[in-house]
Formats: sequence, C-alpha cells, structure tokens
Amino acid sequence: MESGLRAGTAKVDITAPFSVPYLGFVPRQAHFEGVHDPLFARALYLKSDGGAAAVIALDMLGVARGLPGGDLRLNVLERVNGSLGLGPESLMFCSSHAHSTPELAGITSLHHLDPTREWLEKLAGDLAKCLTAAAEGALPAEIRFGRGELSDISANRRVLDKQGVLHRLPRDVPPDQLARPALMDPDVNVMRFDFSDGSHSALVNFTCHPTTVQVNPLMSADFPGVATRLVETESPGCRECLFIQGACGDINPIGGSATPDFDAVESNGTALGREALRVLETLKGQAATSGVPVSSSIRELEFPRRRLPDPSPMREQIYDSIADAYRLVGAAQDETPGDGGQGRDEALRVALRDARRMVEQFSEIAKGPAPIWSFAQGIRVGDVAIAGVPGELFSKLGREIKTRSPAPFTICAGYANDYIGYLSDDEAFAEGGYETSLGPWCPVGAGGGAVAVSGALDRLNELYP
Repeated sequence: MESGLRAGTAKVDITAPFSVPYLGFVPRQAHFEGVHDPLFARALYLKSDGGAAAVIALDMLGVARGLPGGDLRLNVLERVNGSLGLGPESLMFCSSHAHSTPELAGITSLHHLDPTREWLEKLAGDLAKCLTAAAEGALPAEIRFGRGELSDISANRRVLDKQGVLHRLPRDVPPDQLARPALMDPDVNVMRFDFSDGSHSALVNFTCHPTTVQVNPLMSADFPGVATRLVETESPGCRECLFIQGACGDINPIGGSATPDFDAVESNGTALGREALRVLETLKGQAATSGVPVSSSIRELEFPRRRLPDPSPMREQIYDSIADAYRLVGAAQDETPGDGGQGRDEALRVALRDARRMVEQFSEIAKGPAPIWSFAQGIRVGDVAIAGVPGELFSKLGREIKTRSPAPFTICAGYANDYIGYLSDDEAFAEGGYETSLGPWCPVGAGGGAVAVSGALDRLNELYP
C-alpha cells in the first residue's frame, strides 16, 4: 500500500417515517403506506497528503438547498465541526433520484410540515455520524477503476420521429421513422477501494432514471438498491457499495410502470449488480493507481431562468380546471355509474392533476425572472474525477463532460448537492416535451445545460491543470 491514500466507508439506514411525504401525482404530497425495501446513505471518506474529500450517496429523489432547516449538506458539515478536514468544497451529496423516496427535491414546499422538519434534523445527525464512522475507520487503500457496459435495461425516453413529433420511448417509433438516433450512455463505471486489512468497498456509476416503479405508496430504493445490495452480498470482503447516478435526465428504465412492478426492479437491479461484480472481479488483479492526490473544487453558478409567459390567461384555465374537478366530486356523491365509478374516478384524477399542474406553473411564473444559483463541483481521486451537477442533466451533456474532461477517468454525477430541475441541451429545449415544459421540474431556461457542462469542466480543469 504505497499510494499515500487512506479511505473508509460506512452506511446508515435513512428509511423515513410515513409522516414524510413523497412526490405523488394526486395528491402531490402523498404519504407512504409501507416499506418495500429500506433506504440507505453510504459515505466514502478519502484523505491524502494533499487534502480530504467525501461523498455521501443517498437513496433519495434529490436534496434541494432550500429545505426546512437550510442546506442539509452544510448542516452535516457543521455537525462534524471541521474535525475531518472537510470544507464546503470537499463534501459531495449524490442522490440516486429513486422516485419512491421522500420528496426532498424541493418541487413542493415542506416548510409547513413539522414532522418533516423533525426528521430532517435527525437525518442530518445520522449522516454526520455515518461520515464520521467512514473517516474514523479509514485505512491505507489502493484504488482501481474499470468500466463495463449495460445497454438492455434503459432507453432514451425522448424519441423524435421524422414528422417532428416527440415520443416517450423508442418502442413507440419504427426504426425507419426515427429522425435521429436515440442517444444512450451504457457505461457502468466502477471504482474499487482495496483496504490494508484485505477488505474492499466499491462505487458504481450508471445512467438511468430509477423509475421502474415510478411513484407508489411503498418506499423503495428502486434498482440501485438491488444493485448495491447484490454487490455488498456477493463480492467477498465487500464493506459498502455506493451508487452514483449519472446524467439521466432523458434516460428511463425498460420495464416497470407507475404500478408497483417490483419484479422489474429486481431484474434491472440484478443486471446492473452483475455487471458491477464482473468489473470488480477484473480489477482485483490489476495494478493500482500510484500516488493518489485527493483534492476538490466547488463554485456557485448562475443559471438562466426560463422565459416566463403572461400569467393572465392561466388564471382562467386554473379556475375552469378546479371547477371541473368540483363538478366531478359532486357527481360522485349523486351517481352510481355502471362501471363501479372507475371511469368517473379516472376523470376526477385527470382533472385534479391538470389543475395541480397549472397551479404549479402559475407559482413558477410568480417567482419572476431572477436567475437561479447553484453549484458545480469536482473531486479528484488520483486519475479519477467525479464531476457533480445539480439537476437532471441530459445524457448528451453528461457524455460531453466525460469526453472533454482532462482526467484519465471521469464519473458524471447528476443530482449533486442540489436539485434545480432538468438541464437540457439547447436543441432539446427547443423541441419541447415534458422535461423542458414550464413548472418546478424545469425552472432553468435554454442555455442552462451548457452552464452546467462548462461549470463542471472548469472545476476539473482546476483539479487537473
């Protein structure tokens, strides 16, 4: 062990109480009814002669800066109180973006919910203890990096046909009708940390929305939870396996749906876990990176807010939509339809969803044209760079970061430290579609994706001069 690196990992159960809502459709702040599989946070602590850095990987939709109690990441740093040699530039939060998890992405406000505020305080304490445990258990370590490939569990969900119509998945369009290839990022990036006591930990990076079960009342880490559990169980001597989500803004899983299809979750997670295990095994005999400097950089960036329309016409639409919902509620009290109410219930759900969406769009307009501020961050671990961006970066832009990076190996981490919605390339923004439509899921305008890419590359160029 001559790398000069010390590393440690730890994990903590962060399964939330049912009083903490998830991001439902109708109602928007829905409440869990059970736990299908527990949620975890896993911490990686790294220290060399040049400095220290840490990553906390969370089974979470996202972690916005504006949560009750303030920035959760800074709260954790305050609790460790400088004892680990970490500053704001050297701790990265990475959310998996699993949708059946608490709504901490800030799409809805949680400030009025006292149980959530109380749980966030507990969560900050648990994360600080997990990070401290990783640091206190750090041992001399060697790192190895490898790359696998997995192309059969995900697909680009924005498919453009030759008539200029956007479709949700490629199966909806015959190949000869595609206007362009559907871009993918099949890379399975794996870091292996071999410790001086003979044990090891792993970090796995893959690009795909964890929406195999979309949103439902059973809490779940989705396929990343299955994959990390498989690696921890079947890689002999493995302590922890962290998962870092990639630039998956336009990448969806194949299989699964809005209904709880946990067979598809298991299948997708097992496929990813098996590929990660294969890469880990090949790395076992390879030479380790020698001389592993650890350094980090973070900068606040100004993202352009999207152009906002005149809200006046929307007021009438909101009133009409809410009135439709009330009429349907009244009909439910007076009628007993022949289908047992299923058709009426679906019409009511659609009316409530449309009204909710317009209210959210109206609220977004009310925020005004002020720019959005967030972070780009880079962490260097020898030859491996982790580039963190604060939202749902499109896969094309994630590939650009990896291609243009000055580091020999680069991991693109989406949903890092904050959540500011979708970050698309300008071509996709002009095409429209859900990801670029007005709402709290996309407050950033055209050019926002380019800001994220340049900000991330600037951080890496600073770390790899």
